[in-house]
Amino acid sequence: WRSKLIQELYTVDGRSSIRLCQLAIGEYCSPALCETCNGRESHRVGPLLIVCQDCNGSGKYRKPDHAEYMGCSDAEWRHLENRYSRLLSRLSSWEGMGISMINSIRDEE
Repeated sequence: WRSKLIQELYTVDGRSSIRLCQLAIGEYCSPALCETCNGRESHRVGPLLIVCQDCNGSGKYRKPDHAEYMGCSDAEWRHLENRYSRLLSRLSSWEGMGISMINSIRDEE
């Protein structure tokens, strides 16, 4: 039973759980701004207005291709997506707990 438990902890459908966690943490902690233009959408070079091609001028963060990151097909990703969503939910819960603890410490001061 131990080897089965270890296998479940370290692999997700034959893929590394650590990689899935890295994806979730990276996406959760990333700012909502495009990394290329830093949210500026475009910039001027003389009379030319150059629109950021990575975000198509939205200035918003473009989510990574999860399947590509995990090295699997889109169909395989759909099987992992539920676990990924639970990871994001857990991160949000932990963040909320941390904020509550900080606020309670501030209230005591």
